[in-house]
Amino acid sequence: MLAALEPLIEELDPDGALVYGDTNSTLAGGLAAAQAGVPVIHVEAGMRSHEPSMPEELNRVLTDHLSALLLCSSESSAENLRAESVSGRVQVVGDVMVDVALACSRQRARARRSLRPTAWRAGAICC
Repeated sequence: MLAALEPLIEELDPDGALVYGDTNSTLAGGLAAAQAGVPVIHVEAGMRSHEPSMPEELNRVLTDHLSALLLCSSESSAENLRAESVSGRVQVVGDVMVDVALACSRQRARARRSLRPTAWRAGAICC
């Protein structure tokens, strides 16, 4: 993954690299950007299972420690980062997945209201 990302970062010359979560591609993207001197922004920073045998835990910790801006879903995640003395700026911004779930539930509620039975006049066509 690094070999594929390095020329892309060089070509695009981004102001920052946004990486999300704790996958191998998260770590690869963060590492490629950091090696190129591009600031890394990590969404879901500071989340910890405290289970070092999990590959995702290693990805989380390494990505957090190379990030310039750490976007946390909770104060608990921010506390984890402060306890680890990360060098990047820590900001609690909320949980993206919760925000999506709330937005979808609001959309479903609006859709249900718009589908309520209405009084149809004789000869009306419904498409």
